[in-house]
Parts: sequence; structure tokens; C-alpha cells
Amino acid sequence: MSHHNHSMHYNNHNNRHSQHHTSNNASVSNLLQNSRLAGTYRDPTRVARDVEAVLSSRSTGLRANITTFIENTGRGQELLSLEGTIPIIYNKTTYNIPVEFYIMPAYPVRGPQCFVRPSSNMVIKERHKHVGTDGCIYMPYLSEWRPRSHCLTEMIVWMQSLFGQDPPVFASSSSSSLEKVEPPPPDYGAVLAEQQRSRMQWEEDQRRLAEERRLAEEEKRRLDQERHRAAEEERTYQQARADLTRKLQVHLQSSYEDARREMANEMRKQGQLEKSARQVGVQMRDLEYRKEHLQEEIDTIDLNTIKLKDYIQRAEEKGEVEVDELAVPTDVHSRQMLNLSAKNAAYSDCIYHLQDACHNGVLPMDTYLQKVRKLAREQFVCRYHLMKVAKARENGLSSTASEEY
Repeated sequence: MSHHNHSMHYNNHNNRHSQHHTSNNASVSNLLQNSRLAGTYRDPTRVARDVEAVLSSRSTGLRANITTFIENTGRGQELLSLEGTIPIIYNKTTYNIPVEFYIMPAYPVRGPQCFVRPSSNMVIKERHKHVGTDGCIYMPYLSEWRPRSHCLTEMIVWMQSLFGQDPPVFASSSSSSLEKVEPPPPDYGAVLAEQQRSRMQWEEDQRRLAEERRLAEEEKRRLDQERHRAAEEERTYQQARADLTRKLQVHLQSSYEDARREMANEMRKQGQLEKSARQVGVQMRDLEYRKEHLQEEIDTIDLNTIKLKDYIQRAEEKGEVEVDELAVPTDVHSRQMLNLSAKNAAYSDCIYHLQDACHNGVLPMDTYLQKVRKLAREQFVCRYHLMKVAKARENGLSSTASEEY
């Protein structure tokens, strides 16, 4: 250890090694904006705030640097570090302990990596409760690190308290032989003056230590209050957030149910409208078909009405017809159909009588077959003409009637 006014610097690096790249006067913001640290920290704002709080404290002798942090595996990474000394009070005397803190990339989720860096004339205390042989610092505050409630300033206060109870380093002893000199007889006046001066010095030291303890206790109380206030604010924030979340969920659930019911109602109405639209479409097509059919019927009725009127007019013009003339056809189609019907009946009678003659043995079979074939062919042509004339008569083609067969 060293006295309060003598800070210790060191070059001893055990399992981890560092190389400094910036000046001690560089601001934290400038260091974080350095290209070598770009993208290193997940929360650079929190890193800058906590480091600047440490650097602005008069109770420490720390400075910020960009340091290459090398793990035991040999993997290296450039990190922001704090190096220098922190004061402790041991046996009523203030000493400066050389330390180095590495701010890890996950900070503040993960706490810093802390080391005691003894100078060349210092050694680490063996089997120290909180410091390993490589200088790595272990203490409950680091092992129980919480991102919202822990910070670098409070960590240093804890470290000062622990090291004040059990310093981690001691000055290395060096033996030297001194000549033994017989002291002169004491001057009692000088002895009394020296005792009075020592007592005054001791009282002054006691007052100073009491003031330092008071300041340390006030600082610890302030940190406890800040941590309690932060915890209370966090609890209030979480409670308000939970309340707001619950209210929003209730409101959203109610809105969702209303919207779901309204949407279901609208979908039902839409289905009914689509069904009605299909029914209306079917009815419109049916009505259009009926309209066309009725129009055709009306046209047919109008045409038949005209024909009927024409027939009545012609019948009236002819006057009264004799009874014998009633069986006489009055138009070409009727005359043709009458003649063709008579021919068809004659062909049928002739074939019948030929069959009867052949059956009675009057007419030979070969003659019968020859006559029947001829008559059947002529009857077929007659029937064809009869059907054609009937169709033409139905279509009212009286002017285009064929000639008599």
C-alpha cells in the first residue's frame, strides 16, 4: 500500500493483458465514438453516464482509456477501461490501491471485470478473501450485479469498504543493516512538546478520519437512497405499466368482441344480400324468358288474328256455300293433301288385294313380289309428298305449293 498522497502505477499483468491507445484527458464520449469501439457496447449512453460519474468523483484517481483486453484463451478485444487508484482507510491511515476496471460489451447487463494491479514494490496478499493471485477482484456486489440497481460508483464504495477491512496488497519488505547508536539523554521539555504535538496530530487525524467516515457514510446513505428511490420508481413504473397493460387488454378485448360481433352481423347481412341478389338474378332471367315467350305468343296471336280476319273476310265475300261444295278443298294444299291421301289409301288397298290373290293361288309369287315392290316404292313417295305438303300448309306457304303429284 502507499500513503494517501502517493498514487501507485504498475506494469504487472497476469492472465490478462492491456494496451492503452488514448490519452488520459480524452472524454468518455470521444472514446466511445472512436472507431475501435464502434458497435462494441449495447448501451453506450449508460456506459458514458456511469464512467463519467466515476471520473467526476474527487475521491478516486481513475482515468479512462481504450484497452485491449485479452482473455486466458488468447482472444483479444478493445474495451473501455478505468485505471488508477482508489483510496482506502486502514488503521486510521489513507492508502491508494492500484486497480483496473474493464467495461464489458454487455454492460450494464454484465458487470465490469475488476483487477488489483500491484506496482513493482507491492505484492498481493496470499489467500485474500476478495482478490485472487492474478489480481482479479471477487466480491458480492459483482456476483449479485443487477443492471438497474448497480453502478460503478457504488461498486467502488463497496470495494473501498472491503479493502479498508482487509487490504489486498502490501509493500514488499527490504532488510538493511543499521548501526546501533546510543541515544543522548532525553530533553524533558522537548519530550513534552513532542508528546503535545503528537497528541494534537492524533486529534487532528481523528477529526479528519471522523469527517471522512461521515462523508463516506453520507455517500453510502445517498447511494442507498438513490438505489431505494430507483427501486421504488422501478416498482411504481412496473405497477403503472401492469395497470395500463391490464386496462388496455380489457379495452382491446371489449373492442375486439364488439368488432367481432359487428363483423359477424355484417357478414351475415352480406350473405343474405348475396343470396337475395342470386334470387333476384334468377327471377330476372325467368321474367326475361317469360317476357320473350309471351311476346312470341302475342306475335303468334296477332298473326293468327290477322289470318282469321282474312279468312273471315274471304268467307264473307264468297257468300253461302252449297252443301256439296263443303267437301271440296278450297286451297292448293288441301287439294294436294286430299289427292295424296286418296292415292296412299289406294296403294294400301291394292297391296292388300295382291296379297289376297297370292294367298289364294291366283297370282304367282314372283309376280306378287314384283308388283308389291313397285307399289311400295310409289306409296313411299306419295307419303313423303303428303308430309311435305302438310308441313308447308302449317307454315302457311300457300303461294309456294308444289304441283300436284
